[in-house]
This record gives sequence, C-alpha cells and structure tokens, in this order.
Amino acid sequence: MAPPVLNSMANYNEKTISKIHMCVFRKFNMSLPDNAQLHFSEWNYNNNYITCGGALGTLKVVKIGLDPVDTKQNPATASLIVNQTLEGHQSATVLIATWNENHQKLTTSDTSGLIIVWGLFNEQWVEEMINNRNKSVVVGIVWNQDGTKIAIAYADGNVIVGTLEGNRIWNKELDMQLAACEWAPDGEMLIFGTADGKVVVFDETGSHFLDIPMHCLETEDLEQALAKKENQREEIVVIKYWSPTLKSKAVMEEMEKEWEKEMAKEREPQGTAVFNNYPTQKPHREYVEPDKSSEPHQPIPPDRPRFMVAYQRGILQLMRSIQDPEPVVVRLPNVKITGAKWSPNGAFIAISGTDLDKEEPRHSHIHFLSAYGHKIGFFQHFETRITGICWEGTGLRMSIAADGNLFIGHVRPEFKWGALVDAIVYVFQREELSQYTVMFYDHKTDEKHPKTVTYFENMAFFHDHCVIVSRQDDQSPNPNQYYCQLCNSIGTSIDHNFTTIPPKFLCVNGMCAVVANKDRYCIWHFVLPKYNSVQAGIHIPGKAAEYNLEEQQRPGEYGGKRSFGSKDEICAICIGDTFFLMALLSGGIFYANLSDGSIIKSFPISATIDSMRLNCKYNRLAIVKLVEQVPFSILLYEFDGEQLTKIYACEKKDIWDYKWDTNEENMLAFKDKHKLFICDGTSLLEQSNVYGNIVSFKNLTVTAVSLEKILMNPEIPTKNALQEVLIKAKQEVTNLLNSMKLDEAIDYAERTPHSELWTMIAQYALFKQEFDSAEHAFVKLGDYAGVQLLKRLRLMTSRELRNAEVMAYQDKYEEAKQLFLQCDRKDLAVEMFKKVGDSKAVYDLIKNDPDEHAKKEAFRDLAETAAELMDYDDAAKWYGQSGDTGEQIDCLIRGNMFGELEVLARALPDDSDFMEVMGDAFTSRGMCDQAVECYLRKSLPQKALKACMELNQWQKAQFIADANHMENVDGLLGKYAIEMKGESDEKSLNALALYMRAGRHLDAAKIAFDIAKDRRDKYVPYEELKQCYVLGAILVENHRQTIKELRKIDKHNVLEDALDDESGLTVEQSRILENTWRGAEAYHFMMLAQQHFFEHRIEDALQTSLTLSDYEEFLDPAEIYSMIALAAANVKQFGICSKAMMRLEALDDFEEAEKDEMRNLSFRLFSKHPPVNPNSAKVPCTACDAMIDPFDMQCKECQTKFPVCIASGRLILDNIFWLCPRCKHRAHQHEIMKYSYCPLCHDMESFRPT
Repeated sequence: MAPPVLNSMANYNEKTISKIHMCVFRKFNMSLPDNAQLHFSEWNYNNNYITCGGALGTLKVVKIGLDPVDTKQNPATASLIVNQTLEGHQSATVLIATWNENHQKLTTSDTSGLIIVWGLFNEQWVEEMINNRNKSVVVGIVWNQDGTKIAIAYADGNVIVGTLEGNRIWNKELDMQLAACEWAPDGEMLIFGTADGKVVVFDETGSHFLDIPMHCLETEDLEQALAKKENQREEIVVIKYWSPTLKSKAVMEEMEKEWEKEMAKEREPQGTAVFNNYPTQKPHREYVEPDKSSEPHQPIPPDRPRFMVAYQRGILQLMRSIQDPEPVVVRLPNVKITGAKWSPNGAFIAISGTDLDKEEPRHSHIHFLSAYGHKIGFFQHFETRITGICWEGTGLRMSIAADGNLFIGHVRPEFKWGALVDAIVYVFQREELSQYTVMFYDHKTDEKHPKTVTYFENMAFFHDHCVIVSRQDDQSPNPNQYYCQLCNSIGTSIDHNFTTIPPKFLCVNGMCAVVANKDRYCIWHFVLPKYNSVQAGIHIPGKAAEYNLEEQQRPGEYGGKRSFGSKDEICAICIGDTFFLMALLSGGIFYANLSDGSIIKSFPISATIDSMRLNCKYNRLAIVKLVEQVPFSILLYEFDGEQLTKIYACEKKDIWDYKWDTNEENMLAFKDKHKLFICDGTSLLEQSNVYGNIVSFKNLTVTAVSLEKILMNPEIPTKNALQEVLIKAKQEVTNLLNSMKLDEAIDYAERTPHSELWTMIAQYALFKQEFDSAEHAFVKLGDYAGVQLLKRLRLMTSRELRNAEVMAYQDKYEEAKQLFLQCDRKDLAVEMFKKVGDSKAVYDLIKNDPDEHAKKEAFRDLAETAAELMDYDDAAKWYGQSGDTGEQIDCLIRGNMFGELEVLARALPDDSDFMEVMGDAFTSRGMCDQAVECYLRKSLPQKALKACMELNQWQKAQFIADANHMENVDGLLGKYAIEMKGESDEKSLNALALYMRAGRHLDAAKIAFDIAKDRRDKYVPYEELKQCYVLGAILVENHRQTIKELRKIDKHNVLEDALDDESGLTVEQSRILENTWRGAEAYHFMMLAQQHFFEHRIEDALQTSLTLSDYEEFLDPAEIYSMIALAAANVKQFGICSKAMMRLEALDDFEEAEKDEMRNLSFRLFSKHPPVNPNSAKVPCTACDAMIDPFDMQCKECQTKFPVCIASGRLILDNIFWLCPRCKHRAHQHEIMKYSYCPLCHDMESFRPT
C-alpha cells in the first residue's frame, strides 16, 4: 500500500487568494568560480533539503534553518544548517537533479551522461549507484509517484526504464530526438517531448500509444510570430504532470518508531497496586495507522489542468489529461522560459524566464499563473539570470538558482481575509470538493465559528459584519448567478442577495455592498438587524441594482456629456459612506453615488493602480501603484471639493500591506516588506519589523496576524499567530514612564503629539498623584471630566480616598471599593456603583443596613436591570421585594410564569386594583378558573361571564349567570354557534367544536350528521363519511351517558321529568336518538362488502351486501343492488340475483337505454340459469327453531330479525357473541380476536376482545 499524501502546503488555492507576490530575503553563495552558473535547484518536500548544481561538477545539498511560519525569526538572518558538497561529477556540468520523495533518493546527471543515485546515510548523502552511457546527454530523469520506477531519456532517443534497485525493466531506441520526459500519474504511461516540439505518449511496454496535439503551436499571435526566427524549432523546456507528493517511507517509519516509544512508556509499570500486590499498567491503546488516502488533503477540481508543456518562446499548454480536447493555452509576450514548476498542491505554476529579444539578458523574472492559466503574480530580479526555481513544500518559499548563487524567496499570497470586531475571518478549502470553510476566529475569547460555503468567490468586511459571495451550483436553475450573504461576527447570515456580476472586486460599508467586475458593478443595499439613525436618509433597505460602467455617465450641469473614457476596465474599488471609487486600468478614478450608482465626477490619476483605501473620515485616500507589475509606491490624496489633491508620496517601497488608523484620520501604517512605517501625511517614521498582515492600527498600536501560520492548520487557529507592535512613540513614552521620567515623557509628547500619548501620561500622573502634570495632559486631550476630577482630588485630604477616586476613574471598581471601605466611606462606594449602574454591587454593600428605603431602591434598580436583560424571573423577584406589585405582575406575564402569578393573586386582598389585570392575563392564557376567581373577587361577574364564554366554558357561564341573575347563556351560545356556522365545512366544524366544548352533545351530533349529509352529496370517499357518522353517534352516546350520570346524582327525583330522554326534544333530535348508528353502519357494511369482494370472499360479500338493503336512505340503491346481483351470480344464488336485477330495472335513476341493456342481460343470464336459489343446508331460527335459509335476514315464521357481525358481515345465529361497550354492536367471538379495536366505532380505550 502506498504511503499517504504529504499535506505540507498551506491551505490556499486560486479561489482563496487574489494575487501572489514574492521577494528574496536570503542569498547564499555556492562558491562557484567567476561566470560559472547554477543550472537548477530542487526542494525536497519531505525533509526540506535543497539540491543545486551546475558548472564544473558542482552539486550541493543544503538545508535552511528557518521555519516559514515562525513570526519570531528574522528571515534575513537565516543560515544553512546543512551544507554538503557532493563529489562525483568531476568537471562536467550537472544539468539535472530529481528527488525520489518516497524512498528519499537523489538522482543527478551531467553533460557527459553520467547518472548518480545518492542516498542518505548517517545524515550524509553518499553514492549508491552509478551509470554512464557515454553516448548522449540525459534530457530527463523522472521517478514515478511511488518511487519504484525510474525513466531515463537521452537526447538521441534512447529510453531506459528501471527499478529502484537498479534492475532494467525495458530499454528502447526511439526514432526521434528527445527533449524531456515525464510519467503519467498512474505510473504506467511515459510522456516524451521531442526536439521539434511534439509530445508523444508510450505505454508501459515501450509501445507508442498517443500523439498529443499541441494546439498552442497551431495558432499564435502576431507579436510572437514576428519574434520567431527563421527555421527556429519549438524547443520544449518543461513537461510536467502534477500529482500529489507522498510521505516518504523514512518519515512513516519515524512516526511508527515514535508510536512504539509511547507504547513502551505506557507498558512500563506505574507502581504497585495496593490490594493485589501486582504492578499497575495503563489501559492498552491500539496503534492507529496514518491515513492511507491517495488523494491530496486539498481536493482537485475535475476541471483544473494538471499537465503542463512549456516552450522556450513563452508558450504553455495546460491540459486536464493527456487526451484533453480543449486545453488552456497561455502566451507570455517577450518571455524566454527557462523553467516552470507546479506548486505543491497543483493550484499554481511558477515560470522563470528572461527577455526574449535580448541575446545575453541580465534581467530575469518569474511569472505566477493559476492552474487555469490566469496571471496572478510577477517577480523580477535585476542583474541575474535565473536558471532554476522550485517551491518549498509549504508553498510559502521558493528556491532560485541564478548565476552562482542560491536565493531563497518568500512567496506572499494576498489572502482573501479580513478583520471584524475582535475577530479574524479567513477562508480555506475543505476536503470535500468545492467546499470551503470561512472561519470566524475570535482572538479575544479563542472561540471559533466555522461557516461552510460552496463555490466560494470573494468576501469583504466592515466593522462587525461582512459580505461573502459564492457561485451558484452548475445544477441550480441559475448557474450564472452569485449568492451574496451578509454575516455577523460569528458567521450567522442576516441578509442575502443574488447578482449576475462575477465578484472580482468587492467592498462593503454600514449600509450597502458593491460587487464589481471589469465593466459592470452592482450596488446592494442590505438590511441590518439594528437600525442606524445616522444613515436613515440614504439607506434603501433590501434593494439591489446592476449598472454598466459605460452607461452610468451623468450629463454635466450644462447639458454636455462627460468624457470619462468609458471603454476602460475597473482595476480597483473602495467604498466611503455615501459614495464609492473605481480605479481604471489606464488611469483615472471615478466617483460614484451609492444611492443610484451614477458616476458624478472623475479624478485624473496616472496608471497603474493596484489598490486603494479610504480613511476613517472618508476624506483621504491611500493609493498603491504598480511599478513594473509590482506594488512599489504609495500615494496619499485628500478630497478638496471637486479635486483630489496629492499630499504625500512614498516612492520605491515594496508595499506589502497598509491600513488607516481607526480613529485618527491622518495616520497610515504600511509595510515595506517586513519593515513597518507610519505616515501622518507630512512625514514618514520607520518602525520595527512586523511579520504578517495588518489587522488594525489603533491607539499607536499595530496588530498583525500571520495567516501563513494559521493556514498551515486552519481548523485550529491560535492566538500565537497574532502580534501587537507598539510604534516607537508609544514605546518611548512607555519606557520613560516605566523609568519614572514623567517630565521627559511630557517633553516627548510635546514634540510628537498624539492623543494616545497624552492619555498614557494622564493615567500615569493620576496614579502618581502628580496633579499639575495630569491637568496639563487632560487639557491637551480636551478632557473636561478629567479636569473636574482633578479639582475634586485637590480638595481631598486623604491620600487613600484620592487613590480610590483614581481607581474609580480608571474603571478599577473593585480596588476602589476596597479603598473606600478601608477609609470607612461605604457611602462613597455606594455612590460610585450607582453612577456606573452596578445595582448588584450597591445591594451587596447595603443589604445589612437598617435603611429600608435604600434597600427598596436597590431592589428596584436590580429589577430594572434584570428586566432590561429580559431576565423576568429575577426581575419579578426583585420587584416583589421592592413592593412594586404592578411591575412584578408585568414581569410574571412577560416571563410566562402564570403559576407564580396565580400564587400572587391568592396572596393579594380581594379589593386589590390588580385583580382585574391578573384576570385579563389569565383569560388571555386560557386559564378560565383563575380568571373567574380574580373577577369574582373584584366583584366583576360580567367580565367573569364573558371570560367563560370566550373560553367556551358554557357550564361555568351558566352557573355564573344563574347566581348573578344575568341573561340566558343558552341563547348566547346559540347565537354564537349560528355566527360560526356557514356554508363551508370549516365553519361547520368550528360550530361542532363549540358545542362539544360546551357539553351540548346532541346539538353537536346534529351538526356532524349534517356535515356527513353534505359530504355524501359531494361523493366524498366512504371512509370519511363513516368517520362523520361515527363522530355523530359517539356524541349521541355521550349525551346518553351524561343523562345517566345526572340521574345517579338526582337521588330525590327532583329532575326526573327534566332528565327524561324524550323531554323537551324536537322531532329531529328524537330521530337522531332513534337512528344513532344507522349511518355509520351503512358505510361500514358497504366498505366491508367491497373488502370481501377484493379478497374473493364472495359468500361473505353477498351476506354483507344483503344487509345493505336496509340502508337505502344513506346509500345509493343502484350500488346496493348492483353489488347484491354481482355477488349472488358468483355464488349461483340466482333467485337472489333475479330479485336484485328486478329492483335495478325498477329504479328511476337509469335511462331507458340502460334499462333495456339490463333487461337483455337478465334475459341472457336467466335463460341459461333459472332464477332459483340452489338447495342449501338450513339453519334453525334462534327464536322459534324454524328452519331458515342461510341468506335470509329474518325468520319468516316469527319475523325475528337477526343481528349482523360487524367484523365479518355474517348473521349471528347463536347466543355466544362479543358486544362493544360503546356502540353496543355485536361480533362473532372468533372474528373479533383479529382486531385491537371495535370495527365499527373504533373504540380502543374500553375494547376487550374477550
């Protein structure tokens, strides 16, 4: 099994950065003679060795003693901790070196054709194998991904493929001149570049497999065609197929050894057990093998190119596979490529080269491309000729071979990140494809809030919120749209919008966001959860509009068209409070209005602007300009009416980052590489080194964060990645104050005035009770409160009281309280806490005092504080102790604590003014008993009656009305029910529920039967109709049960007449009592008969269908007799069938044609089968013992009607049966055992099968 992938690179790719910059921070002389050159440098990703070599057999292996993410190390002082010269190539020029990462081998070759394989032994690199063909120059040596096979290509076409041990697998002479070779990632295919610029593929046996079309050579632009010399061949410089690097076996073995050491330590006895006298051991832990995944930690999108062919004339072809039909072609004008390397994660390409139009160029440069061919960075090196480059495994450094020197460069990506209030926000790729995590890291509390974003594009920040933009999925209805979401400081989305503009540029302020591309922009006015009254006049909530750069040019005051050069492209944007600025690629800045997106003025600024930022007051602008594609100067401008005036220029500075002061409009901090500078618009002050990106510049303190360190392990950020740097002025004053040189500190602040310096002096002078100096500082600050404090302090005679006042002024309240108490001035401590609103501290101080009035005030303050925090439980408790019953009741209601409210109601007197309020609260809650009690105690029977009626407690309402001689409740209920009833089922159901809650079961049953009748006319399914009839029947049974219970209570027969079932009933109610279950029976037996039909139990279907003939008032007779005829015909009961057919023919529902058809059917049927029932076994009648037919529903002799089983539909002809406790219907004992409820009324509570 192959070792796992080496995931050593910082987590960044083409989506999480915008640009790449680089600078050289260290130069090492490789001790070559004059004019001798290095030809390559190769970096080992597993153990950080660098090999470089060149003329005169020079070959070195070095290692740099520098951690790329250690912010405490100065890169300029890095040294070589390993510097070994490898001797073996004699005087020939070493041209090629390649690492076998898996097995930690180094393979080199020189101009004589000598190949040497080096191995690491006792921390020294020694020769292991040598091969010298002495016929041709080696043009390519490559190991496959797992390091088990090596391919060697010679310029004359000879190819050798061998094993790690040196055994030859195959050897072949190709009929072509070779320039380069490479393994495909599968380790089976070999790719060769020929001397004439072609690329061919051979399989594992050396047979030709494929010719790769070079589309980049088929077409070329005019500039490159003119630069091409006559008969010039297309020379291939590099062929490289990116694949992830594996962890070396040595690293894996070291990891396993470390684990074994840990296990051995755990197996060591830790002492002797007390009870059994045996050595004790820790619990056994199993060895967990490292992850063997063959895919990189950062997944590769399927559309990202991985195969590169680079030609010397500045042409590259990037392909997703060797058979990619649509490769990416990149052309670098006037560039002669000398080398090209993939980044460790395959997301970027570094290309070294010189000027193509010069014979002996001494000016070199490195171009950075994304894997998709987009240019994202540029680096130039003067007076040297770069011949070899290579990335470090972290992707944060690069080794450069130039002339006889080895340069180490710092690769500096411009990460997409930002800072919110006490939070750092950055983005990194997850292991899932197209999934990114935006991490909100609170560096104050060390809390992490990850937010998953799919197809991340860009993000921007402002104070406590940010805007994150992501692309819609290709499978979505609108794949060309971009999703913008507004998030708070913990990543919670609070608003969103969609736009069709790709978010190349993005900025945001407190009310809107601007998304821009080359020639279009979108202004989105979002909605914040909190309202800012300052922006009320210009805030357009929840709206967005898109604009075209060419169209948004407003006519001038005199009707003329402003000429802005509208065909240009946007290269940078920044946003103010009511406007935003757009810098153009060819020069100039547009000033656009945020309210309508129109361009209202422009400023003539020369090209090329890299970025720009506005200060805190939006009246100054900092612009970073590109000098030969590098941000190399920063300019400060000030808005002066319709003009933009330059006030300061800082040239020849490699601008890495810059940030305006949060509070001071004139102060700007920027970095020239690692060196920090402070600019106030008139002068430039050099500061100490700052490693990382600037998070904030505030109070003369610069906070920086090392994103490189964080992105090495982005899921676990630490505070160690942040650094706070005091600028020199603040550091100097701090040192002077620490040395108790107050006068010197004041002199320094006079020379370099700043509010932060005077604040420090004032605080120190107060602490030392140097009141004159403190007053001087407060006057400089314009702090009137500080001056008044000094007046009070001068009047105090006690030093301890003065110290206490100073502590209180510095917000050190606990220390101040202790000093006040030591001086026996608790009153001053109480006053201090009252001023700052700390009610709890006030209560703690006075809780043992006898002053009840002060305690009540403290309780009230505590209650108000708790109520503001919506802690209504504590607020109610404190209000209760302060005696404010009204506020206590309000808090109990707001806190939904009605149990405590009920206890309070019972504790109050009957004539309390709060009884009505509590009754209203109980009514709104639905607590009828408690509401009635409150109303009646307050002598408000009318409100008690109304509450009962609102809550449908009609029996209680009747009691209250009778006791207080009020209007008839039944009449009110009837009126209410009539209002609720209507044509729709919903209104009828509301009236039904009303009567049920009021205990008027018979009236509710009538409504249920009316609903069933209405639904029957609408051809509602039988199951729903049965449910309506069952509901009505159950309500009738509830009515009867109520009458029975009242009879039990009426022991003296006082209500005998009133409780008679038939007393006071209407004809319709009497009919309902008589036919309670008939509707439910009808539809129950109809569904049972149909079920028998579908289960092919035809005899049971016939028996059940015959039962239906008694329910013609509920069922359609045509359906009844159709079922009887059909079932009878199937069981050969043609006598029954004939009667059913005759009944059908007599119905008026059929037309004459249908009746004729039925007559013809009867004629054909009964001509073949006489209408006579076959002789069958007779059964005795249960009443008179007469013998009857099994399908007879009643005895012909005694006219006894037999009961029907509700479970099977068959007749019950014996005296052993099951009886339902609720509906009183019968069933066969053996049939009911199949059920867990009554088949008719579905009763489960009282159901007993035996």
